[in-house]
Amino acid sequence: MFRDLRALARRRTAALPASIAGFGLLLAACGGGGPNPTLAKAVNGLHTIHSGVLQVEALYVGGPGAGGGGFNLYGSFAEPVKAGGPPVADLSVSGIGGGSNSSTLVSDGTRVVVERGGVVYPVTGKALRQMGDPTNADLVGLGALGVASWGVPPIKTTRANGAVRLTAAADPVAAINGIVALANEVSVTTSRLHTVSGDSASVLRKNLTSGSFSLRYGVSDHLLQFFWVELVFRPAALPVLRASLGPNAGTDVSMAVSVTQVNQPQHVTVPTVPT
Repeated sequence: MFRDLRALARRRTAALPASIAGFGLLLAACGGGGPNPTLAKAVNGLHTIHSGVLQVEALYVGGPGAGGGGFNLYGSFAEPVKAGGPPVADLSVSGIGGGSNSSTLVSDGTRVVVERGGVVYPVTGKALRQMGDPTNADLVGLGALGVASWGVPPIKTTRANGAVRLTAAADPVAAINGIVALANEVSVTTSRLHTVSGDSASVLRKNLTSGSFSLRYGVSDHLLQFFWVELVFRPAALPVLRASLGPNAGTDVSMAVSVTQVNQPQHVTVPTVPT
């Protein structure tokens, strides 16, 4: 669904958040793979989340001259109420730092609007039909984010309070590239962020001082509860971080994702579009 609203934004309604409807990608059965078989098996074994409340916070702060950047994403979601329809959602994204966007997608499963800057825009026609396209049905796309490759061996597994928690050192390049992918898909900045590879990837790995990754899911229901990553770099990594995450990025990068009210009913009322 992310790509559908990017296309919508290229038309007359360019004031719309370019891919706000792509919130849905974050919210489906998890998939993945990646170089770590233990983590990949756990991610691939998670069960489908049909509805809930999603919260995402990504921050890139700290270091000399860092103004800070990042984004927050929060709200409820649910699967479409009818086959071929758009998902139910009331999801808001707000960017942190210069050149950032703030938008809200509201859908009751039939009508869809986007709110931005106090203006309500209807989503209609091809864009609305594409939101119900089954090929876009990847509603918490851990696979799309490559989360199964964010942790590096050894993976530590603990069980407590009805949950399984996997912890590991973090791969800074996989994590940064996943954060960039998500930031671009929900259009949190006015310009696209950039993934890291080659010499830039080597700079990040060389200058990582600490990196942690954790993922927790229910023992009995195998439903994702949260995952997070935290990375701390030396100042020498700032040029690469700013080329990737934007000019306000700092040396401390983190992202936390949680899903609550899992598979509980979510009720959404779509605001009226002024005529």
